[in-house]
Amino acid sequence: MKQDTIVVFDYGSQYTRLISRRLREINVFCDLVYPEIDKSFFDERNIKGFILSGGPN
Repeated sequence: MKQDTIVVFDYGSQYTRLISRRLREINVFCDLVYPEIDKSFFDERNIKGFILSGGPN
């Protein structure tokens, strides 16, 4: 059985890793990825949500 996952997209924010760490602290499994990730990544996971963490521009 695949684990429920939240995907955090890193668009250059300085808080992206903090967001991922906080999710894990409350027992939410998450993957930190860059926007250029291969589409097959999503087929292999049971994704329940997305977080977009943007940069200053």
